[in-house]
This record gives sequence, C-alpha cells and structure tokens, in this order.
Amino acid sequence: MCTTSDSNQLAYKNLAEPATVSLPKRSRRRISSYLLKSWKTARPWLLARLPELERYGWTRTKLFRAGQLKYPVGPWGIAFSGNWLREDATFTITAEGYIQCTWQEPTGRVVTQTWRPFI
Repeated sequence: MCTTSDSNQLAYKNLAEPATVSLPKRSRRRISSYLLKSWKTARPWLLARLPELERYGWTRTKLFRAGQLKYPVGPWGIAFSGNWLREDATFTITAEGYIQCTWQEPTGRVVTQTWRPFI
C-alpha cells in the first residue's frame, strides 16, 4: 500500500527526471530530381506570365502545387509536368487562357497538350 508521503515522493521523483516524449516524425514528400528540374524550368516562364494567367483564372496553387501522393497521382501543379524539359516544345497561352504545349515526335507527328485553369 502506498501512503501519501510515498506518492508525493514518487511524483517529485518523476518531475526530477528529464521528460522523454516521442513525437511523430514529420513526413516529407520526396520530390525526384526530374520533377525538381521540371519545376525549375517551368517557374521562370510561368512567373513572367503570372498576371496574364491570373486574369484567366489560374492560381499559384494550380501552377506550382506539389501533391501529397507520388507524381502524377493527386493535384500536382503543371510546373511539375515533364513537358517543360522537352527541348523542342513550345508553350503558349491561348485566347481562352489555356496553357498549350506543342512538340513534334521523331515520327513527324505533332503533339499538343493543353492545361485548363478550371480543371
């Protein structure tokens, strides 16, 4: 049986010892070097046209967001698209405010990819 003085001594003893608390580790998204290179390539082009893109409904989040899940699953911004690393790709903003990427494949086929601000 524990008396009052014994329980007080136990309480003081616990206070004298350093507290050890296990905190959960922060989860960090791992962004591959390929995605980071895409983002770094896209950023100057997007920032130079940001006022125009915002008029069409684009937000910084839609352009630059890094998703919580592994790429391309989830809401990743278009700055992480691999098309920014294509040497022959041209990027334009259409009259509707879409960002359009066009390039030619080795077979001669012309490919166009379009991103819309409201999707």
